[in-house]
Amino acid sequence: MAFKYHIVFVCAPSWSHCRHSVPISFKIVKERPDVLVTYPVVGKFKERMDREIERYCTGKNRPLKDNISNITLRVVQISEFDGDEVQYWVLTRNLLTEFLQKLCVCEPVTCSTGQAYPAVPKPNLCLVDFALSPLGLDLINDGKVDTPIWCWNAASIFLILYIAGPGYLADEAKDLAQKENKSIREAIIELAASTSDKIINIPGLPPAYVHELRSEHNIAARELWRASVIPVADFIHQSDGLLMANTPILEGGGVNFTKEWLGSKKCYALGPSMLPGDIEFYREEYAGGQDVITFLNKVYDSHGEHSLLYLFAMPHGNTYENALPLELSSKLKSSELSLVAKWTPQQTILNHPVTGIFFTQAGQGSITESLFSGVPMIIWPLQVDQPYNALNLTLNLKVAYQLLEVRIGDGLKPLYRGYEPKGTKEAIDTEFRQVLKDAFGVDGDTKRRVALEISKKLKETWEESGGAMIELRRMLREIFC
Repeated sequence: MAFKYHIVFVCAPSWSHCRHSVPISFKIVKERPDVLVTYPVVGKFKERMDREIERYCTGKNRPLKDNISNITLRVVQISEFDGDEVQYWVLTRNLLTEFLQKLCVCEPVTCSTGQAYPAVPKPNLCLVDFALSPLGLDLINDGKVDTPIWCWNAASIFLILYIAGPGYLADEAKDLAQKENKSIREAIIELAASTSDKIINIPGLPPAYVHELRSEHNIAARELWRASVIPVADFIHQSDGLLMANTPILEGGGVNFTKEWLGSKKCYALGPSMLPGDIEFYREEYAGGQDVITFLNKVYDSHGEHSLLYLFAMPHGNTYENALPLELSSKLKSSELSLVAKWTPQQTILNHPVTGIFFTQAGQGSITESLFSGVPMIIWPLQVDQPYNALNLTLNLKVAYQLLEVRIGDGLKPLYRGYEPKGTKEAIDTEFRQVLKDAFGVDGDTKRRVALEISKKLKETWEESGGAMIELRRMLREIFC
């Protein structure tokens, strides 16, 4: 096939970020068959991305399979490396630049698996994940890659506004550094460590104190937060455009303000980063999920619809073995009404009629999948964009219960909404029991009705006359003239 246009999608080494770029790429190449999308990836992500792309070619899209899954959406592994994110950054910084340079002079490229790819038109656009902002800045500033560089955002737009928006954290840090003759890093550390009672007003979110948006759970996450503030802000400002996996259906005030704030900069909201799927689509999520599906069907037969609590817990250090105390793990495994698994097909679970509530940390990918499926949530936000999503889900959209007694440290200070957590074992126990009672009672039914209404809107936005489709076509017209 002869392509006229070419987009390169550079995602962070996070499955959530990679996965939620696929629906947008799929829509692009389905709308414009003359567009090629290339994903440079490392290690395990090639196999997973290939499988995810193929999944979108099931059901009614099966006729597109040979074309889209093998030709117009290509995943090129530039390294077999399969380590942590810090090592990824050090290793791939130069490899990725070299790969993009080859694409920009229309050279053939070879995957580290040995597969050769022919020369194609130079990229019209390179989308770089906001989580790889230092890389994005390098590409912009060293001038070695001759193509427009855009920022790709897969996080809550409220987080992006708080980091980079006018008068927020990055601007505060620069002002503080100049005023007190500090380095930018020192200013960021001071501001990021602040647990003051200063009120934060982010467009589209209810007011909150600074300490409500801080995590005391994970020191590494706090250090990453401090290190990323200025690069993210600078990348958004210096990039040629911003593509958001956000939708005004969920984050209206934030999305609309972002477009106003960026003014003439190209800015598009192509969320939700999900597409409606049929039964085959969800079954294809992963063959290893058959035990989970069997369990879901069994609970549905015995207890009926909306009777299941689906709990996704990311253990500290990402170590499955430490996720549950041995006694609790043994108790759960011995019960016919529970299933503990290292991996679960999340979209399949959320779209099964037995699922009544989703217990989640409220990352952007998970809450999008939950609301796309019409499932209300119990949330325990820990870090990054999760506290911002918690405010939106509980106070704006009213589709979730937030656990407040589990907060620790300065997180136990009074909340702007008027609640003061105690943080005791007894308070945690009482709160959780009440939340479960509400979630599986009348109040939970009310939240589910709201979630289902949102689900309907999220699916309609990708229909022919929907807002996301209109935005996509506008973007393609403006990029490719």
